[in-house]
Amino acid sequence: MKKSSVGGFTIIEIMIVIAIIGIMVGIAAPNFMDYLKSRRLSGATMQLYVDLMNARQQAVSQNNKVIVKLLTNNSYSIIRGLNGNSDVDTGETGPTKSIHPDYADVTFAPAPSGFNPIFTPNGNGTMGKIIVTSSSLSKTKTIDISMNGHVRIE
Repeated sequence: MKKSSVGGFTIIEIMIVIAIIGIMVGIAAPNFMDYLKSRRLSGATMQLYVDLMNARQQAVSQNNKVIVKLLTNNSYSIIRGLNGNSDVDTGETGPTKSIHPDYADVTFAPAPSGFNPIFTPNGNGTMGKIIVTSSSLSKTKTIDISMNGHVRIE
């Protein structure tokens, strides 16, 4: 009489594989969470950077000053100056954007305090920085605006 062999895994083998997967997930999860937080900080910084570059381009193409008014630590407006001064006057409005729908743990602050970037028709800008901070990661990125209107991430 022949013994029949049935293929498959024993319960012990399955338990060992599950334990190994559990150990690997336990090691990888914290690193992955920090990676996601870092990507949110980079994403929020890039969103603000792109909007600043677009504001500069609008100032040049529309031959008007464009003011990026920092409203809160997570929202800003891009305002086309109608009368050429550096203030937001009655009737001067623009789209308001917020980074919080996509980047809830990220905020920003102007440096110096009260700084609002202004771009002129020749592409120049007001000099200052915007500090972008991830509260969950305790890291920052800086957007630097130079006098000649160049915007860069430091």
